[in-house]
Amino acid sequence: MEDALAATTGAAWTVSTLVTAVAISLSSRGFFADSIPLAAVVTALATLLRALLFWTIASLEGYPPGLATMHFHQALFASVLNVCATIAAMLLMRRYEALRS
Repeated sequence: MEDALAATTGAAWTVSTLVTAVAISLSSRGFFADSIPLAAVVTALATLLRALLFWTIASLEGYPPGLATMHFHQALFASVLNVCATIAAMLLMRRYEALRS
């Protein structure tokens, strides 16, 4: 939907999301998914990897490079927000499982 709604990005969001999902799913096979610190690190890395791939693909398509600093700051902020959402979701699920049992 991101590429369908943004007419100027080509397939950059789709490709970056696909590559990030494959990379993270392959790397997450080797650790426990219920570790909050590890999930937070993986979430931050996935957010930054997706942004990096998007801007690499978009620059190949001719997107202006002058916006790189602004978008890097946006990616860092999105990373922090995603980590907070991941931690909150994991804590809520732990609480729900504790109440259920």
